[in-house]
Amino acid sequence: MEPFSTVKVSKKTLKKLHQLVGELTIKYGRRVSLEEAIKYLFEKENSIKNQDNQTVKREKDKIAFLDLLNQKFDGIAPEDYQEYNFDDNGE
Repeated sequence: MEPFSTVKVSKKTLKKLHQLVGELTIKYGRRVSLEEAIKYLFEKENSIKNQDNQTVKREKDKIAFLDLLNQKFDGIAPEDYQEYNFDDNGE
């Protein structure tokens, strides 16, 4: 059995924890303890951090892609870029 600790929180915080326990009880359809509610909050925080990291990575990837698109290549002139004629099927 795990050792337990007492944590002092304000009445306002305890009320919010009990509200969260009620919401989780409805969501999961079973009784939820205060400890489960606290663990839920930690998991939610970690999920938000992971989303933030993914957003940062996505922005870096976007910048790298746009830099790649803006690169100039030697030997290619504007006349080399012509719209493809789909009606010209070789007949």
